[in-house]
Amino acid sequence: MAANTTNEPPETVAALSASRNPPVAILSVMSTEISGALRAGTITDSIAQMMEEQVAGLASVLAGAERIKHT
Repeated sequence: MAANTTNEPPETVAALSASRNPPVAILSVMSTEISGALRAGTITDSIAQMMEEQVAGLASVLAGAERIKHT
């Protein structure tokens, strides 16, 4: 396993690595982090919305890549 070069706790990195679909798990963590930042008041509603739109865009690209991979 590669070294943990993130700010995520080692157990989170291990869980992501062990996930059946790590890219989807990472997107889920990203959304959770955005929600947490919004609840904590670290970011505004509009910033959270823009960030979630970016995550949704990444999910869409990921889905397309998965379809291509399986054809």
